[in-house]
Amino acid sequence: MFILIILIILGIAHEAGDGRQATLPAAVRVAPQEAKRRSIAAKVKSDEELSMEIQGLVNVKSYAPDIVVRLAYASDNNILRTRLYSDFSEAYLQKDAALKLAAAQSILKSISPNLSLMVHDAVRPQRVQQRCWEIARARKLQYLFMPPENISMHTYGVAVDVSLIDLATQAELDMGASWDKPGALAAPKREREMLRTGRLSRRQHANRLLLRKVMQEAGFTSISNEWWHFEACPRKVAQKKYRPVA
Repeated sequence: MFILIILIILGIAHEAGDGRQATLPAAVRVAPQEAKRRSIAAKVKSDEELSMEIQGLVNVKSYAPDIVVRLAYASDNNILRTRLYSDFSEAYLQKDAALKLAAAQSILKSISPNLSLMVHDAVRPQRVQQRCWEIARARKLQYLFMPPENISMHTYGVAVDVSLIDLATQAELDMGASWDKPGALAAPKREREMLRTGRLSRRQHANRLLLRKVMQEAGFTSISNEWWHFEACPRKVAQKKYRPVA
């Protein structure tokens, strides 16, 4: 038996030494998605990110590592032309919402592997919502944001603003209206009218329908005036289950 063990060890050493990779036992193999998740978890976090995790939120890439995140308020490329997230650029949500977003990404990939969800905004802490309101009011754009006293669903960490991106071209799919500019053309409730008058094309409408399909199948609900905004639970549930993120 001792000789047999020695021969087995020598055989493994020979296999490794002749340029061939020895097969790892299943118990120690790490799937690519799990490896990405571990890499994200190991990344040094900012004070803001640590604060959100203490409050119970999670990085959505922990559950959907291949999702595209480009937070508009982490730069000045937004409707307010102001950078509001100074200490984080990752999308954070309540865990239930993050799991639903990961499911939506999976559904999308099963339909069109070359597409991805693209997150423009996720949790929006209350202090940032306050700042948004102040800037918008000073510029007579207050209709764009919910007053801070009404607590945005983004502030509960259960709302997400998303679009679709073509991974080959890195271009967002045309939805007919920019994601952060509310108005008649951006409103799902006005889409039939916009189609009839030619302001919204069939292709643009089809892109919106695809986005709504994957998000709704994953458990999100849409709203009537913004094609990009989705909520993981009703407001009453959010108020009962979560605290506003500070």
